[in-house]
Amino acid sequence: MPATYPPSPLMHSSSYRLANRWRRLMWLMLALFLTAGCATRSVAYPERTDERAPPWLAGRVAYASGDVQIVQPGEVEETRQWRPAVVNDVVSAATSIATGGDSRAELRVGGHAFRLGEVSRLVVRGLDSQRSTVQLDVGSLNVRWRDFEPNAHVDVLTPTARVELRGAGRFRVDTRGDSTVVTVFEGRAHVANDGGGTTVGAGRSVTITNDAFSFGGAVITGLDDWALARDERIRPRVATRYVSPWMTGYEDLDEYGQWVDEPQYGTVWIPTAVDPGWAPYRYGQWRWVSPWGWTWVDYAPWGFAPSHYGRWVMVSNRWAWWPGAYVARPVYAPALVAFSSH
Repeated sequence: MPATYPPSPLMHSSSYRLANRWRRLMWLMLALFLTAGCATRSVAYPERTDERAPPWLAGRVAYASGDVQIVQPGEVEETRQWRPAVVNDVVSAATSIATGGDSRAELRVGGHAFRLGEVSRLVVRGLDSQRSTVQLDVGSLNVRWRDFEPNAHVDVLTPTARVELRGAGRFRVDTRGDSTVVTVFEGRAHVANDGGGTTVGAGRSVTITNDAFSFGGAVITGLDDWALARDERIRPRVATRYVSPWMTGYEDLDEYGQWVDEPQYGTVWIPTAVDPGWAPYRYGQWRWVSPWGWTWVDYAPWGFAPSHYGRWVMVSNRWAWWPGAYVARPVYAPALVAFSSH
């Protein structure tokens, strides 16, 4: 399916509408250049300490089955509305995800995974290498947190508790009505509410109801079995030699392409399941995602990392993705592309 360009969000001034028309014209001109077969390069944001700079880290929807809805931060509040989530939708602060009956969703932030069971609703409050915060309003959340960042942890807020997942591990948080259950399979968690707090170790669970804490064993559910199977299926074996685990979307590269040594660039990645004549930034759609602006959502399941990091180059008459030098914390970009004719 060819790329589509969404209508502009609601604007409140003529000057802003004019500026937006110029942005749209720019993107359309770039798309025409790409269709003509010009070389393309992804450009990452430079390192900036300005508080107004876009965040360096973003997540993505990696799996959506059944009724999965998403709300992304819009340019203005009026543009925020629920719509069906698709793979490679960008996840950032203020993104909300909801699942219906017999539905599941997986969000990935670098090498970390957040998986929602059915009839669940999650709000992302903040994403960072040291501390990420999510709010589970209702339902079940399985979290797989990796160990490549020392002293990093995740805060999960529920209506009745604050859960701090400390360090690497596998966890599940369930909340319904006036109770929250925290289950720890690996790692440890600290659970607190107005009545106090407690620490839960591996193989244990705690139920929080009002000010009462009751302990039990770790019981595995279907959501946990599915999460383990997902971890094993997408476990990368080659990609992490060349890219950081903080590069969101890297986990699908090994399954859908091959790494090749190329004299001019070094190691590049070449997609192996594409149609003849395929070109990057051709099959997908543009969406407005605050604070970055127009953002490319690629239709290919592997399309997130190559669309937002590194650059595409032409090698032996085929497109190859060059991640560039290894960077511990690569900076996410919505799809900044430059074009040249050589």
